[in-house]
Parts: sequence; structure tokens; C-alpha cells
Amino acid sequence: MPVGKKPRRPPVRSKRRLINGIRRRTRTGAPWRNDPAHHGEWESVYGLLRRRQRDGTWSRSLTQLQAGADARGLITWALDRLEALVRHRLKRLQFRPDALDGFMAGTGLNLDTSTSP
Repeated sequence: MPVGKKPRRPPVRSKRRLINGIRRRTRTGAPWRNDPAHHGEWESVYGLLRRRQRDGTWSRSLTQLQAGADARGLITWALDRLEALVRHRLKRLQFRPDALDGFMAGTGLNLDTSTSP
């Protein structure tokens, strides 16, 4: 055993069960307290999610999965979805179209303000 490591007790719930609880929560949108007991206590599931968000595990995992899928040709990047996303975000920011003329000029995207995304 390495020096300086304290022996730890075994976890009550496996990480797989906690991650399944996180997946269920993000898939269904149900409140944390409504998580089934077989995933573990909701505080444990939420705590694991927050710890992994803070240390960047989820974003690194997503980036690696996307890069691998893109390299195998499994991802089709849809520009129309990107345009809809940009429009939606700008609308949420209550943007002024006249202030964005130069910003969007070279992108080829048409930000038509008469229609909503």
C-alpha cells in the first residue's frame, strides 16, 4: 500500500449506480428528490454530478466522444441548427440587430429579426 494513503471504507453505492442516477435525472428532468432509491441517496447523486462539473470531467468526456465520433464520420454538423442556436441565444440576450452588422457579416448567417427561432 502506498505511504500516506489512508485505508478507506468501500463505497455503499457503486459509481455506476450514481452515474445512472445522473443520466436518469438529465433524461427525464425529474426533481432530484424523486430519484429511485436504487441509484443511491439523491444527495450522493447530485454531489457526484457537481464534483464532476467543477473538475471538468463532463466537458472533457463530451469533447473526446465528439472528436472520436467526428473522426469516424458519425457526426453531421448541421449549420441550420447552429444558426437557430445563435439566433435563440442572441434573442435571449435581447440583442440589437444594428449593433451586430459587422459581427455577423463574414459568417454567411442571416439573422432575420422578423422571425423568431
